[in-house]
Amino acid sequence: MAKRSPLAAARGALLSMVLLMVVMAAGIFGSTYSGGSWAPKLALDLSGGTQMILSPKVNGSSDGNVTQEQLNQAVEIIRQRVDGAGVSEAEVTTSFGSGNNVVVSVPGTISSETRQLIQASANMTFRPVLVAGEGAAVAEGSRTADDKLPKPTAEPTDGSDRNWITADLYKQYEAKDCTAARSEDADSADPTKPMVACSADGKEKYILGPVELNGSDISTASHTQETSGQGVTTGRWAVTIQFNDAAREKFQNITSRLNAIRAQNSSDARARFAIMLDGKVLSAPISQAVISDGKPQITGNFTEQEAKALA
Repeated sequence: MAKRSPLAAARGALLSMVLLMVVMAAGIFGSTYSGGSWAPKLALDLSGGTQMILSPKVNGSSDGNVTQEQLNQAVEIIRQRVDGAGVSEAEVTTSFGSGNNVVVSVPGTISSETRQLIQASANMTFRPVLVAGEGAAVAEGSRTADDKLPKPTAEPTDGSDRNWITADLYKQYEAKDCTAARSEDADSADPTKPMVACSADGKEKYILGPVELNGSDISTASHTQETSGQGVTTGRWAVTIQFNDAAREKFQNITSRLNAIRAQNSSDARARFAIMLDGKVLSAPISQAVISDGKPQITGNFTEQEAKALA
């Protein structure tokens, strides 16, 4: 077999390189055409991003110390919030030791709404509604005259008793402007006393009775398709919660009371039960039935994303 000349060998090598480059280019174009990108996807340390360092607080703790278990619970809550907000490739980690912090690292930037969702504390309470109305403040000239203001006649017997409403409390309610750009939260309100609160969107305001249940009474919560009383899916989104054994009977008694009020007057605001997070009313649904199994379904014309975030 005759030997190839140096020139022929060089031409052959060059042709092989050209063919290889063509094959590689075809692969790149194929990737780009099918949704790929010319540029490699950069990780957080290359592309930059947002890092939030959060310091958990324990409600009711005398020394404020956070255990590793509590820190892990905080991480899980925040991870669910991040996932629920649709933030991809976020990292939620702990920094246990001198700082006892939760570190949230997100590629790129995040919206102010997502940032607020991540930072919000998980302080959930349930209060009966006593009065409900539009969120704007009542004009001074239209406010209730002093001699017409509520005057309690006895000690309240339950959370829905109107005797919780004093003249001063009703004045606060009428003066409250929930439509203001930054209406004051009521997170520090005494859980054993009534209060004035705003809906999260500022469209409604309430006088609420004392706290009757709180977030620690919930075992699980999930977002799901709403079902009617006959078990038919309505196509709307809802939140299903499960109260623990200790709260099940208490919730049954509450819904019995609210339904008795609704039976007497279907428009009475006291048939509603407010779900609060950090001093804002997320939802104040009307009780539609006595719930004995501790598994209420919260409805309110939610979008899927709103139901997921609430759960």
